Parts: sequence; C-alpha cells; structure tokens
Amino acid sequence: MDRLTLSDKHANRELSILKMVIEDFIRTAAPVASVHLKKSYGLKISPASIRNTLHHLEEVGYLGHLYTSSGRIPTDSGYRLYVDELMETPKYSSSEIIQFMDELAEISCSVEDILQVSADSLAKLSKLFGFVIWSPLGDSTLTDLELVKLNSGKVLLILGFEYSSIESIMLDVTTELKDSHLDLVRSILRERLLGLKEGDLQKTVPNRLRESELSNNEIIKDVIKNAHSYFRVNEKTLLCTSSKEQLLENPEFSNSEEMQAIVSALDDEHVITKSVEDISCATVAIGKENIESALRRCSVVISQFSGESFMGHLGILGPTRLDYRKVQGLVNSFSRHLPKLIK
Repeated sequence: MDRLTLSDKHANRELSILKMVIEDFIRTAAPVASVHLKKSYGLKISPASIRNTLHHLEEVGYLGHLYTSSGRIPTDSGYRLYVDELMETPKYSSSEIIQFMDELAEISCSVEDILQVSADSLAKLSKLFGFVIWSPLGDSTLTDLELVKLNSGKVLLILGFEYSSIESIMLDVTTELKDSHLDLVRSILRERLLGLKEGDLQKTVPNRLRESELSNNEIIKDVIKNAHSYFRVNEKTLLCTSSKEQLLENPEFSNSEEMQAIVSALDDEHVITKSVEDISCATVAIGKENIESALRRCSVVISQFSGESFMGHLGILGPTRLDYRKVQGLVNSFSRHLPKLIK
C-alpha cells in the first residue's frame, strides 16, 4: 500500500499513530483501541480524532480488526511500511553476542557444531525460531580417511571432508585381509590422498595409487576404479535449525491446525532454503510475501554472511507480530561475528 494514500494534511499524525499501534501490538499481542492510545501515550488530540485516524488507517490498508467493536491490529502492509520507513535503526546489544562468540571460539568445534549452536542461540535470544544455511565455495578438501574391517568380507571406507561432510562406502573384499595388511593399505591411501580437493581427487587418484607398491591390492583397485564417484561430496549445503518450542509459545500458533502446519513446514528443510531464495536481496519477508502457504502468518528476517571459502544466510522466523527492530539487529550482529569462527 502506497504511503501517499495517507491524507497529506494529517500524514505525520497518522504515521505516528500507526507506529504506536504496531509497536504496542508487537509488545502485547492485544488489539489496540483509541482509549488505550489516549491514556498510554498521552496524545493531545481528542478520542474522536484518534478514532478517525484509526479508521482512515484501516481504510488505506495499514490496520485491520478481528471483530467489529475490537481495537485495531496491523496488516502485512502496515508492517511493511513500519519496517521500511517508521522503524528506528535496527540494533542489538552485542556484548552478549561477543561473549558467546568468544566462548565458542575457545572450543574446538566443527563448522556444523558452530552453525547449530548459532541457530540455537538465535532462537534463545529472540524467543522464536533460528536457522543457519551454509555452503562452501569451491571443492571440499579430504581431511580424513579410515578403513574399518567388518564381518562377511566387507570393509567400510570412511572419507572425512572439510566442514564435517562424511562419506561412508561399503567395499566388498573377496580375499582374506589381515589387520597388518589393512593398516598398510590405510597408510598408503592417507599418505597419497589426504589434503587433496574433491576435484583433484577425482582426476588424479588413479595415477597417485597406481604408482604405489600395493597397486594390485583389491581395495586400492576398487578406489582407483570408482574415484569419480567416491570422492564426490553429494551434499555441500548445511542447514541447522533450532527447536520450535519457543516459536510455538506465541499466541498466533495456539490453534492446533495452525501449529501443525507450521511444524510440518519447518520440518521440511526445502521450505526454509526455498524461502531464503525467494526473499532474494531483501532482508525481511512479511506474511503473504512468503511464497510458502504455511508461512503466510509468519515473517522471516535474514542476513547474509561470507568468508573466503564459504557463504551463507542466517535468520529468525516468527509471527508477523515479531519485534522487527530487535530481530533485525540480532541477525545483523550474528552475521558480522559468525564468519570469524569458521576457518
């Protein structure tokens, strides 16, 4: 809804009252009446003028009401105007975040652990739902390789790639393999392959292993033959999400059907990743701006972060009544500090 639809004569007053209604509703979740505005904000205009202003704001689409005689509540258009023009500059006290980041930096954590703790912390600080999406730029590096002998002539090949991606491959071995021989095969594979990137592995594994003294070994021949598929990381993007518990405590989700719809949507990782893609360059999607129907009563606030070898988005999802200033400040603070933890 275009701001110009507000009457020019009383535009400043109307925008001021709209801001009061939205911030009051965000804080209380209760419809806002003219009498409440008069008493709580000490407005110097008459109750009749306040009612007329609320009526006009409803006519132009910024406010609505649940019942005929009830107070007003913001619409998606009202929230959009608030976020774009009326809200004060987003900020969040970063001392708590810096302390959290410092403590996390002292712990030896994988990237996935860091992302999961961050998603949980976003939820804890906002009392909503937090998520982090992370993707490496370029090929992953092979950081670990293990061989585990199983029963029935099988050996498990475990490949550990940079940033916590683990691939497990079952190999069939027709000849009896002694532990000492398996240790030697493992040593050769680790010596010649660790530290190589995914693309290099696919291209050079055959040449690197054919030159070894055990090039005729059954396991090494299998690795040579299937290098292109074994050293391909199937899923590079990591999605970490918080618990939904605090989100569902909001009164907007007290209805069991609506609660189930939002739970089902957030259990589907594609809903979150697609929502972030749909938001594109924006930082806030409000209500019906969300493509996913189950999120039409929600708002999503995101911020992008990146480093030399990765990029990602982190965000908070809540009802459209969420505290946009606090939440936007929170995700912006996390996006500034999080890249420092990911090496």
